[in-house]
Amino acid sequence: MSTPEPSQPTEGTEPTRRAGGAGPIVAGVAAVLLVAALVAWLSLRGGADAKPASSDEPAPTQPAASSAASGASDPTSETPTSDATTEQPAPSLPPEVGFAKAAKQAVKAGVPALVPDAFGDRVGVVTAADFTDGLWQLTVTTETGEVVVRQDAGAADALVERFAAGSRPKGTTDLEPFGLGTWQRYAGAEGAVLATDLPDGGVVATGPDQATVLAVVRTLLTYEPTGPTELG
Repeated sequence: MSTPEPSQPTEGTEPTRRAGGAGPIVAGVAAVLLVAALVAWLSLRGGADAKPASSDEPAPTQPAASSAASGASDPTSETPTSDATTEQPAPSLPPEVGFAKAAKQAVKAGVPALVPDAFGDRVGVVTAADFTDGLWQLTVTTETGEVVVRQDAGAADALVERFAAGSRPKGTTDLEPFGLGTWQRYAGAEGAVLATDLPDGGVVATGPDQATVLAVVRTLLTYEPTGPTELG
């Protein structure tokens, strides 16, 4: 079968355009215009949505400084303070000395040496004990000061005159519940004084204040070598 030849246009007539030849061009131009319009619309919308800077908005804050720098510059920062009400430790007392040897000498000489009860409520430690020329001397050191107890075979008034000259009587203190009878209170340059007469002589105790002297005197007992007051 022979293929028919295409017809040739006749002279004086306009060639016929192939159907669909201009359609793709028009569609492409329309698409370009649509995209351009969309881009323009989005640009205008974006500019309208952007908020202008306002003076009412807070300024950006600076980053916080380190804790060490802020603590140094902040006058209200807390600083450690010492506790003025902290209780201070009690002063340490010196070691106690033995008094048995001197006390035995006093008792043997007829002076009923007074010493702290080994099993009573101790308020201090014995730091000196001596018996010389008929005089028994015992020093008890407490946290508030030293109390010195002196005894001999004489009267208490003579001991007061000798070791607390110028002291004035200030009344009496009843120590009968402690087996020590009634003591005379004195006050003077030597501080506080308590004195009394015992069946075998007199005794005087001196110290910084009445409370300290009384606390020591209340613990005294006559030394007995084989009794509870034997401390070595």
